[in-house]
Amino acid sequence: MLMAISDDFKEGTTPKELMRMIKQSPYNTVTTGNQFSFDDDGFAYKPMYLFEMTGEKLIHLETFEPLKP
Repeated sequence: MLMAISDDFKEGTTPKELMRMIKQSPYNTVTTGNQFSFDDDGFAYKPMYLFEMTGEKLIHLETFEPLKP
């Protein structure tokens, strides 16, 4: 995500400014291919992916969907 906003991300950028940049970014996430969406509390609910690596094989084991309050 930082690469997507790297032109705007400068030394001295505050965490609050960084979150604003991420929220306004038009770029899609690598994991889902969708833009970030944040709830009123500032949380972005994304799935968690569990993989197993064996040698050069990468095996997707399970996807955990986020629990929303």
